[in-house]
Parts: sequence; structure tokens; C-alpha cells
Amino acid sequence: QCTIGEIPIDRFDWRQCFDPTGREGTSIGKWLGSMDDYEGFDAGFFEISPREASAMDPRQRILLQESWHAIEDAALTEEVLDRGQIGVFVGAERGDYAPLDGERMLTSDHDGILAARLSYFLNLKAPVLTVNTACSSGLVALHQACLSLRNGECETAIAAGVNLLLSPSSFVAMSAAGMLSNDGHCYAFDKKAKGLVPGEAVAVVVVKRLSDALADGDPIRSVIVGHGVNYDGRTNGITAPNGQAQQRLFSDIYGKFGLDPSGIGHVVAHGTGTRLGVPVEISALQAAFREHSNDTAFCALTSTKPNIGHTFAPSGLVSLISLSQGLSRELIPPTLNCSEPSDYLDWANSPFFVNTALRAW
Repeated sequence: QCTIGEIPIDRFDWRQCFDPTGREGTSIGKWLGSMDDYEGFDAGFFEISPREASAMDPRQRILLQESWHAIEDAALTEEVLDRGQIGVFVGAERGDYAPLDGERMLTSDHDGILAARLSYFLNLKAPVLTVNTACSSGLVALHQACLSLRNGECETAIAAGVNLLLSPSSFVAMSAAGMLSNDGHCYAFDKKAKGLVPGEAVAVVVVKRLSDALADGDPIRSVIVGHGVNYDGRTNGITAPNGQAQQRLFSDIYGKFGLDPSGIGHVVAHGTGTRLGVPVEISALQAAFREHSNDTAFCALTSTKPNIGHTFAPSGLVSLISLSQGLSRELIPPTLNCSEPSDYLDWANSPFFVNTALRAW
């Protein structure tokens, strides 16, 4: 299923900035994987005054709601909440919310408050952190949550990411940088790859040490076996990826946590659909896999970007949730918009194949 369509007019009037010729100061993209009912909020439930709620960045509101849903899904008891040893780690890039004149408060659009809102409401005492590492923010927040659990700083952790696009400025900037698809489709692994389609999301996961989760009888969706973080270093541009750095990160994680890539059957790639990023990512993955196996076509590749767009800060957590849902259903979902795999990789001799149909896992 694809949720991408024209930018809803309640975000902004895209007709004022859309120009398919790419004229300076305009956007060649008018498409968005938009979130429904992003303005809905039960202020009374969270003990927030209507005046304050109306001035809050909508990301704060939807993050509060989805964090509560995640707490319910994880079956966290009142006793656990009362102990307050729950850390909150949020990945978020700079927002573009602009409160109406006279309604702005100090906490309205403060990124640190994104993580603090839930802890304040529930009187939590464990670490609270908002992370901005661009598109990797959500996964880096999860990495920090896992480290905090390992270090005994909290007994439960909430890792989240959130993104809304409320003004045309991001579209104009991405268009100028040559990042946007000009037809509203993301072709993640296809020869037609021409750029990304922006998307919105809020993604929240609850994490505990496995031994604690088993002892407490918690519903366990998935187990995080390994995790790690690095940086690309110098490339031919600060937004350009570095294949060697990516390969090194994959290899380091496989080695540190004793993982054999030959046993991996599904990789949810970042897969934005840009001409530069996807070839670098898949080539790095292939090089890391080849250190362990020369087998071919044993690992399915998918991406969520053709379905909902590139959601930026929460995108990694969206991929994680997609992977976890596939595990629980024993199914690998299809990647959309890939009728002819790109020629940037020798697929016949690759450990990967692009999964284009619903497949039993």
C-alpha cells in the first residue's frame, strides 16, 4: 500500500511554491506521505491547558499520544510507571512549526521538550534526551536507549522519532539540492530512481533488557541483538555518504555481536531512492556480507520509502518496526516501484535480491 499523495492543503498551499521546471525558490515536488489527523489531541488526558496545547508544536502532541500507546502495547504496569525508571530518547530534526503571533510559549517548539513532555507527565526520573543526527536520529536515539539500559541508568527505555512537514521551506531546499522525485514516486532500487518523496511519521518503541522482559512476562515483539554508530568523515559533500565508513560499521557490528550475515534473510534498507545514496548503501552492505559468504540471492531487500516516503528523523525506527512486524507475521513485505532493478549492482552475483512480492519468511 502507498500512502503518498499531494501535500494536504491544511499543511500549506503547495500551489504557491510548486514549479515542475525547478525555477529558483520553488519545488519540483508537491507530494508527501502525510499523516492523518496530526492536529487531534486530548489535552485534558495529559493535564495540559487548552491554551498551552494550542501553542505546542504538533510534534510534541503526537509524540505524547503515540508514546502512551506504546506504553499500553508494552503492558507497562502502574507499578513500573510509579518507579519512574523509564528513560526517554527521541530522534528529531529541526522542526518548521511557527506558532501564531501571541501564542508562542518558551516550550512551544523547543526540541528538548519533545523528550521531556512524557517524563514530566509521568513523573519519570531516568535520562531524557533529544538527538539530532539528521536522518539517523531515531536509530541513534535507540542506540542511546540501549546503552542506557546496559549501563543501568534506566530499567525501561522509550525510543522514538517524529517528523512533520508544515511549511514549504523544506521542499524548496530539497528541490534546490536535487533530492526530490519529480513524479511523486520513490524508486528505491529501480533504474528509474530519481529522488526521494518526503514523508511524515511518529514511531515509538519500548525497550527493556531481555532478561528483565522475560522475568516480567512482557510481550516481546523482537530482540535487538546488535547496534552501533559511526560517522562518514570527509566525502565530496557534507550530505554525501561514505561507502567505506558504512561497510566498516556493518562489519564492526557483525563482529562485536557475533553475527553471521549468511544467516540474515531480510534487510530493510534506508533506500531513499536517490541516485547517490542507495548504490553506496547496498554496495557497503554487499562488501560486509562478502566477508562471510559468497552465496547469492539469499537475503531480501526492502524499503519503506516507496510506501510512505522518506520520514527523515524517524525513518530508521519506521524500518525497524516494519522489520519487527514482518518477524511477527513471518512475512517479508514487497518493495513497491521496482520493475527493473538498477544496474549499479551485479545482482546475479549479489547476496541480495529486491523483494517485490509478499513472501513467506
